[in-house]
Amino acid sequence: MSIAAASAPSTPLQVLDADAVLRWATVGRDALAAAREEIDELNVYPVPDGDTGTNLHLTVSAAVDEIATSGGEAPASPGGVLATLAHGALLGARGNSGVILSQLLRGIADAVGLTDGPVDAGTVSRALASGAQAAYAAVAQPVEGTMLTVAREAAEAAEAAGGLAEIVQRAAAGARVALARTPDQLEVLRRAGVVDAGGRGVCVLLDALASVVTGAEPEPTAVRVEAHARARAEGQSEYAGGAAPSSSDAGEAPESGPAFEVMFLLEATADAVRAMRDRL
Repeated sequence: MSIAAASAPSTPLQVLDADAVLRWATVGRDALAAAREEIDELNVYPVPDGDTGTNLHLTVSAAVDEIATSGGEAPASPGGVLATLAHGALLGARGNSGVILSQLLRGIADAVGLTDGPVDAGTVSRALASGAQAAYAAVAQPVEGTMLTVAREAAEAAEAAGGLAEIVQRAAAGARVALARTPDQLEVLRRAGVVDAGGRGVCVLLDALASVVTGAEPEPTAVRVEAHARARAEGQSEYAGGAAPSSSDAGEAPESGPAFEVMFLLEATADAVRAMRDRL
């Protein structure tokens, strides 16, 4: 199977094969590239450094590149493609959002497994739940109103029975509903009048999955709280002109919080990682 993405289906897919999974990755990568600047501008939590969109795009790009390094031939099974994507995302993860996304993909890959057959609606539903659980487990102190919440509520929306198209559309719609609620869950988002940047990235990826399965274009997603958007346009918002809140506004105390973000890759068994985490 070539890494080149196939055209969108003329009728909704009933199952996901390896080609469809790879197409999801490439469509998601391109969609994140298009939304990168928008997501960067939303980034006020946990640190307002305006790079979440860039980090998510680079992370998914690294995932797709992991398949390209095998000479352009992807694994033959959907689980194999997902496992390769998850590994590439972890190796190329950028920032907290990229690491969380890599674990979301890992959880999805673990649920699908390395079976040779295509993936049906029930498996996709379970995989989304597994991905959300893995993402939560990767964070020492999970915070609601973030991409974790959006991933979890998307998975919960996809729990009901139905065909593949219905499942992925429910997941995408559930993600949008969860995203719209993030300003009510995090004060820094409410004050800035924006939704969570990482959560917006999750919506982009689930919209890409729904698009691959159904062939339909994603629905528009509101990213700014209406009252704040009006105030911003009139120059009345405390964040008018694109000024980001300070790190203290984002729940981080500059005088006591970390000055650097250090990322490293540890190659070890899952049991060893759990033991080290418990010890730390």
